[in-house]
Amino acid sequence: MFPVLAETLSEETKNDDPCSSVHPFPPGWKTPVDHALATGKQGASINGMPMKCNERHTMETKETLQSLDEWSRQELKDILDFYINYDYDPKGGFYGAVLRTLEPVREADRSIVLNARLMWTFASAYRLLKDPRYLEMANHAKDYIKEHFVDKEYGGAYWVVDAHGNPVDESKYPYGIAFIIYGGAELARASGSKDGLKLARDMYEALEKHALDPKHGGYFETFTRDWKRRDDSFNIPDPSLGSKALNTHLHMIESYTTLMLVDDDPKLRKTVGELIDIMTNKLLDQEYFHYKPYMTDDWKSTDTLFSFGHDIEGAWLLTEAAEAYGGKELVEKCKPVSVRIADACADGINPDTGGPVRRSQRTRACRPPDVLVGAERSGHRIFQCLPADG
Repeated sequence: MFPVLAETLSEETKNDDPCSSVHPFPPGWKTPVDHALATGKQGASINGMPMKCNERHTMETKETLQSLDEWSRQELKDILDFYINYDYDPKGGFYGAVLRTLEPVREADRSIVLNARLMWTFASAYRLLKDPRYLEMANHAKDYIKEHFVDKEYGGAYWVVDAHGNPVDESKYPYGIAFIIYGGAELARASGSKDGLKLARDMYEALEKHALDPKHGGYFETFTRDWKRRDDSFNIPDPSLGSKALNTHLHMIESYTTLMLVDDDPKLRKTVGELIDIMTNKLLDQEYFHYKPYMTDDWKSTDTLFSFGHDIEGAWLLTEAAEAYGGKELVEKCKPVSVRIADACADGINPDTGGPVRRSQRTRACRPPDVLVGAERSGHRIFQCLPADG
């Protein structure tokens, strides 16, 4: 339980409810179980007998998880149906934009991030739910990426193509290419796709050859088509703030970890270990347990800003990578770090609404709420909340 949430419980609430001292919700919040159980001030009961706190919370936990499972499955299917019904381009790939009227913008440019993320999304959905439509969509995205985004001369992938598949922005961003690795590896994991695995491997080898910093480790941000390093980056608002971004490294460790699950390459495994070290010893603020967004070549921090959404994302990615890497000692070292990061993220939750704020300074002066933080960081993990039983 997050201490910040516990502190928001009023004395009146604690006195009214003998179990409130262990209830992980602020006053006024209602869980699905609160609505399902007619508890009143006397607490829940079984066959007329009062329930002990641990019995009550065991029931609450089971019913809450069941409610969340049902909700998550329906929400997931509704979201996937949106892309199938409104964003799918029968000529290849997915449209770059859809209007509020649900009309596709057929001439909109298309980004590698959207198409690669949809490859991962549908591949992961197929692995868990076994709906053949999802595998078809994942392969649809993969084929379009291979045909139009992959640079067949210099390697890697373009950032943006037009509606006809011609390069519009030939920049090479490791951030974007990482999503191709993520999607291709997940497709191989879900269906045994050799084509998906080869696509992921090709992108991995391009990044290791061109984007890796051989002196200090980690990966630089932006390159020209022929892999000449550039100083600008959409991840870093001003080049003076640094040359390496947290956001890129989050998705590098995410994609490399997934690739490691389907590719038993000792070099890849070593690289994942190095990324775990970067996430715990270079990017992490050891005092506040927030991740530092911008770093110099030699890992000096240049800004006190931090992002709650990226923090919580980094927490579970760190644990996921450690578990995939293997070794009890490493997992036992990483899990407490992830918990500390998650605890620190409680500062970014509005106790009155439950909504997250986007960013803050080390002084804890929070900015306004941001829907994306909650939607991307929690919604993305719906897949991990569902058992792989269809």
